[in-house]
Amino acid sequence: MFIPSEESLLAAGKETLRVMNMMKDKKLRWWPIYREPEHEVVGKIQLHINYTTSLDGVSEPVPLTPTMAYDLLLKGATKTADFHTKNMTLSPAWKWLLSEFASSNGVSEAYTNLRYLSRVMDVATPTANCVSLVYELFLPVMKGHNQNTLNCLEKRSFGDIKEQIEHFLTLVYENYMSLDDKPPSGIMDIPTPDPRVAVPVLKQAVKLYELIHNISSLDAQNKLYSYFQAAASKGSRRIK
Repeated sequence: MFIPSEESLLAAGKETLRVMNMMKDKKLRWWPIYREPEHEVVGKIQLHINYTTSLDGVSEPVPLTPTMAYDLLLKGATKTADFHTKNMTLSPAWKWLLSEFASSNGVSEAYTNLRYLSRVMDVATPTANCVSLVYELFLPVMKGHNQNTLNCLEKRSFGDIKEQIEHFLTLVYENYMSLDDKPPSGIMDIPTPDPRVAVPVLKQAVKLYELIHNISSLDAQNKLYSYFQAAASKGSRRIK
């Protein structure tokens, strides 16, 4: 699989991904990559893998769909980028390749955002950059959900990601007095000397909370109140 250079978007290297064949015909399949607006083919992704599922001892081939292929490409991108807590971004070349592949093969923006979010949530910490990235990726997905434009696959993924974000926000708010971007965990062992000073991550956390909750509703307000109750309880135990 050829990776375009960041300057010319032409082949500049070669990355081999070990994957299994999901093709019925056992033949090589090429996925063209285009450069817009010329719609010029500047590269191709070649997949030749063999994948079977077994049910009661009977193996059946599974056809490769564009979303499956995108997942494999994203997996390769995150591995190449050494994706971790302090590095949750991809190089411009990989971003371009993923974007071109998605647009050329009908993979929706909602799906690409949800799949990238799944990678982010696996390593997410309560830091300003991380919460900001989650908000940026989830915003268009939330709009699609509200407008009822998500397909069945995206709706299932949406529910899973939303639940993960809820747990993530719980972590942020219940530790708001100990948040700090410097430690790898995003949480200090000793609370900040002045809890009245809001750390940058809280501003982003409020935006994210308002994105998935109607802040004017009593339920959303009570939930937020419970977060700070838990934070106060944690703070008092540390002081003792």
